Amino acid sequence: MIFALFLLRFLWPLAMACITVYAFRRSWRWEHGAPMPEPLLSTKPRPKETAVWVDPSVFPILLLVIFLVWWAFEGTNGVERFFALLLDVMILISLYFLVLVFLLPLLRRYFSARACATLWILPVFLFWQAHMLYQNAPVPRWVLYIPTHILKTLYLVWAIGFCAVFAAKAVSHFIFRHRVLSAARPVRDRETLELFERELQQLEFSYPVRLVISPAVAAPLSMGMTKRGRVTVLPDRSFTAQQLQFIFSHEIHHLQRRDVGNKIFFAFCQALCWFNPLMWVAVSKASDDLELSCDEIVLEGMDESLRRQYAQLLLDTAGSSRGFTTCLSATAQTMRYRLRNVMSLRRRHLGALLLGLAMFLCVVSYGLVAVSHDKGTVAELITEQRTVADVQSVYHQPEGWGYLERAAVRDAEGLFAYLTSLDVEELSRANEINVNSEQRLSLFLTGYGSMRLQFSDRILQVHHVHGGLRETYYYLRSPVDWEIVNRFLEPHNLPIE
Repeated sequence: MIFALFLLRFLWPLAMACITVYAFRRSWRWEHGAPMPEPLLSTKPRPKETAVWVDPSVFPILLLVIFLVWWAFEGTNGVERFFALLLDVMILISLYFLVLVFLLPLLRRYFSARACATLWILPVFLFWQAHMLYQNAPVPRWVLYIPTHILKTLYLVWAIGFCAVFAAKAVSHFIFRHRVLSAARPVRDRETLELFERELQQLEFSYPVRLVISPAVAAPLSMGMTKRGRVTVLPDRSFTAQQLQFIFSHEIHHLQRRDVGNKIFFAFCQALCWFNPLMWVAVSKASDDLELSCDEIVLEGMDESLRRQYAQLLLDTAGSSRGFTTCLSATAQTMRYRLRNVMSLRRRHLGALLLGLAMFLCVVSYGLVAVSHDKGTVAELITEQRTVADVQSVYHQPEGWGYLERAAVRDAEGLFAYLTSLDVEELSRANEINVNSEQRLSLFLTGYGSMRLQFSDRILQVHHVHGGLRETYYYLRSPVDWEIVNRFLEPHNLPIE
C-alpha cells in the first residue's frame, strides 16, 4: 500500500510535468510556423491560438462550479468545505508567487520571456486537475492553528475584501472599455487595414478583430475575448508602416495567447490574496512578463536597427494598461528594463524543462501547509462521553503488512486511555489525505452515533457513519508511539509467504 501511494504521489506529478512541457513546446512550435491540427467536427481552417494549455480565465469559473456543486449537494457543509478549499488555494498561490518574485531576476536572465510569462499561470494547470489534488493530498508538514471563531471572522473579512477588490477591477475595466470605445472610430485608411489583415493572415489568426482609433488611449492595446468583443485600439496619432507592423504583430500575439484571459486570472489572484502586499507586486511583475514575451517573439531574428526602432516606439507610446487589456508600451517603472531587454541579443534557454520542474514541485508540495481550527485531546474533540465499553472492534496494520487485520486486545482500557489522550488539531481541509504510514490502527465505536477512528503516524481520520462518506482529518501534534500501542495488543501471526 505504501509503495502504491508513493507511486501515485510521484507518477502523477511527473505526468503533469510532462503534459506541461509538451503543451509549452507545442505552443512554441505553433508560434514558429507549425500547422494547427485539423478540427474534428468542421472543415473550416482552425484559427491559430497559442495559449499554452487552457485559458486562465477558466480558473474562477472552475472554482465557482465547485462551489455550486458542493453547496447543492452538501449545503452548509459544502460551503465550509469550499472555504477550506479557497484557503488551500490562497496558501499555494501566495507561496508560489512569492518564490517567483524573488527568483524572477535570475529566471529572466537565463530563460525565455515566454517561459517566464507561463510560470505565472501554472496554478491554472495545477487546479485544472482539481479532483486529483483533492483525493491525493499528502500529510501536511506545517500546520498553522487559527481558532474557529477567529477563522470564521477572517473568512468573512476575506470574502468582503475579495468581492470589493474583484468587483472594483471588473467595474473599472468596463468603465475604461466604454470610455475608449465610445470615443473610437473605425480605421478607414486602406493601407493600414491591408497591413492589419496581412498580419492576421501571416499569423493565421482568423477570428474577427475590430481595428479602431481612440483619443482616449496613449498606447496601442487590445481587449475582449469574444467574437464581438475582440478589438485592437490605436491612439489618435500617425504611425509609420514599420511601427504599425510592430504594433499589429505584438497585439495579435497577445490575442493568440489569450493574454486577456491571463489578465483576468491575475486580477482574480490579486483579489483572492488582497491582504498580501507581495501579491500586488507579483501581479505587476506577471503583467510585465506578458509584454516581454510578446516583445521577444516580435523581435525574433531582427537586426539592431529594427530593435532600435521598436525601442523608440515604446518610448513614443509610453503609458499604462488598465483593466483586462494588453498594452504595447509600458509605464516608466518598467520601461528601463524593457528597453534593455529589447536591445539585448542574449540567447536564453527555452525553459520547457523549467516549467516541467515547477509543475512537478507544485503538485508534490500541494497540501504540505495546512490550517487547523480546533485543538485538544481525542477525548475532548472526538470521543466525548464514549468509554472503552463503546469500542466494538479494533483493527491493526503491523509494520510491513500493508493491510488491516482484526486485532486481539490485551488491555482495552489502557489502549483506549492512551489513544484518547493524544493531542490533535482538526484540519480545515477540503480534500482527502493519502496517509503514508507503516502502521495503522482502526477503532469502531458506538454510543452517541457510530464512528470509525483510524490512527496513523501523524493523521487521525474520523468517519461518522451517520454523517455521510466524507471524513474529518485531525493532525497529531506528536506521532503515535507504536511501541506503546503494541503493548496493549496481542502479537499478530506473521502472514504466510
